[in-house]
Amino acid sequence: MTSTAPLRRLHPRLLASVAAVAGVVVLLAVLPRVVGTSWNPVGELLGSLPVRGLLLLLALWFAGLVSYSWVLTSSLPGLSTRRALLLNLSGSAVANVAPFGGAAGVGMNFAMVRSWRFTRSSFATFTVVSNLWDWLGKLVVAGVVLTWVLATDVLPDGPLSTAVESALVVLALVLSVVAVALTSARAARATGALLDRAVWFRPTAFGTSLPELRASTVAVARERWVPLTGGVVGYLLLQAVLLGACLHLLGSDLAPAAVLAGFAVERLLTLVPLTPGGAGFADAACATMLVALGGDPVVVAAAVLLYRGFTFLLEIPVGGLGILGWLLAQRRSAAVAAA
Repeated sequence: MTSTAPLRRLHPRLLASVAAVAGVVVLLAVLPRVVGTSWNPVGELLGSLPVRGLLLLLALWFAGLVSYSWVLTSSLPGLSTRRALLLNLSGSAVANVAPFGGAAGVGMNFAMVRSWRFTRSSFATFTVVSNLWDWLGKLVVAGVVLTWVLATDVLPDGPLSTAVESALVVLALVLSVVAVALTSARAARATGALLDRAVWFRPTAFGTSLPELRASTVAVARERWVPLTGGVVGYLLLQAVLLGACLHLLGSDLAPAAVLAGFAVERLLTLVPLTPGGAGFADAACATMLVALGGDPVVVAAAVLLYRGFTFLLEIPVGGLGILGWLLAQRRSAAVAAA
């Protein structure tokens, strides 16, 4: 019975992961129809992409990962770039195949960081700082680009324009809450006390741990905000260039401003955990924006699918190989220690 217990615990998790991946595949499969085309022309266009173009896209994708590694190494002093890349890819691999997989990705990263002898408190600060800068980068970039889109009357009046206006209101509220949480120690204590009362069925210490976590987060942010910001800006810029390169290589003549508008919508909706990484919903919104700004439906559908193939699907096998390598290294270390 003891030998089968782990399998019984693993079984529902595997089913949930398979269901999440299947849901993402279905959502991506219907993307061409969302913008008014079908898979036949989209597939033919994707098949015509030269190998040299794929290598260029691969280089842009990897350069973005390297840029984001600056965020991780700045959030956790002592972390190497190689290990930062492993944390990024392995966490994404787990998060991309599980419903609400962000927590599972954090758990994977925690196991790795602890194996490298970092403390629990440093990992907590690392998680908050790195995710905070990632979210703020997406929110600020999306807010600036979408505000510009509305101010220049690029979008026609209608549901899409209304949706952008609503998104900007939500963005302003979220940024206000984040600002209060970071600048007010009283707010952190009050929130911690509220959580302690809410989790009445087990003893907690949010009233003290949350203010401490806020203080350590603010300290790291004040000391390392330059590399943190540079890493996030470089990462987002390279991802925008990746989307633009996908469109260009497939024959699109959209202006850079239109590409930025589609990119801003896509990055914003990746924060919504309806599916792993917002897959399906973020892609449909990006494609809809690009078509509304003059993009050809076939080219846009193919380019968005190609872009998400790099920024979402490719991370799963590459991150999985990274996890496997880490597990083998842990086994070797345990064998050496035992000997």
